[in-house]
Amino acid sequence: MRHVVIAVAALMLGLLPACAQEEVSAQVLIAQAPAATQEEQTARVAMEMVMSGGGQDITITADGGVDFTTQRAAMTMSMGEQMAAAGLGEISMVTDGTIIYMQLPNAEALGVSTPWVKMDTETMPGMGGLGQLQQTGNDPTKSMEMLQGVSDDITEVGEEEIRGEPTTHYTATIDMDKALEQVPEESRSFIQQQIDLLGTSTLPVDVWIDEEGRLRRQRMDIDTTGMAAGSPDAPAQISTTIDMYDFGAEVDTEPPPADQVTDFADVQGLSG
Repeated sequence: MRHVVIAVAALMLGLLPACAQEEVSAQVLIAQAPAATQEEQTARVAMEMVMSGGGQDITITADGGVDFTTQRAAMTMSMGEQMAAAGLGEISMVTDGTIIYMQLPNAEALGVSTPWVKMDTETMPGMGGLGQLQQTGNDPTKSMEMLQGVSDDITEVGEEEIRGEPTTHYTATIDMDKALEQVPEESRSFIQQQIDLLGTSTLPVDVWIDEEGRLRRQRMDIDTTGMAAGSPDAPAQISTTIDMYDFGAEVDTEPPPADQVTDFADVQGLSG
């Protein structure tokens, strides 16, 4: 499962003013939350990802920031005790589209001569589509865009505070076929990949929307059983929770310089 965790780690980012929320349906509120959130341009992000499979659970946590204008995110990920014992306790990561940059703590032992390793989640060797799937957790912009395909199967759970801010918690279902029609053209291939990988066009989701229509928390529980059939080490379920807060904060999501980066595909210790 080590290779999967490394790839996943690589892979570990005002349209509705408060007075208008009562005038729109929950479906419209959720579908428009991505636009309301991205209007803030930046946000700080906290993530928790739990991968279950092979008789074990691995929990990854991360803190960082996302720049919605460039659709880049930067995080520092804590891999937990199991991975710390393998020299992978903390990993710095920058995502830029399908490209992910990682700064590994044990890079030298793995034969990496530069501070950073780069991989493309569309072409990661030996991982099938798992790397692409994990972008829903590692890139907040992609997971948010899926909400534009929310169906009318919505339940209002109630009022809850997220990091001290009042929100309304909803459970819903994402219709990814509908999302394909709603998202920008550059995001459609990614969503189609998720449909093909999972063998379903619907995903359950929990969202917490604040008084200004912004997304404060999103949780997705993805069953990968069908997709993982050909990969015994792959997790059977991936549960990802992403918090967004401190909107408008200054964040640094700049990718590392090219001369400080080694391609993942060229590192046998990682890609083999």
